[in-house]
Amino acid sequence: MFLDTRDPWPPPDPWSPPPRRDPNRRREGLVMSLVGLNLLLLFIAPIAGITFFDIALALWHRF
Repeated sequence: MFLDTRDPWPPPDPWSPPPRRDPNRRREGLVMSLVGLNLLLLFIAPIAGITFFDIALALWHRF
């Protein structure tokens, strides 16, 4: 294997972060609606889960 020590590899290009894209009104509205939906489900999902388990337990004790 040949190693050329007189002509080293070129240095890598300096790192620069990718450009940031500013959110427009449509994206901002989408994010806000998703946050609102998640907050709504945060309160509704436990109630629905308990109702499901109550029904399942009632059916289980019935048979």
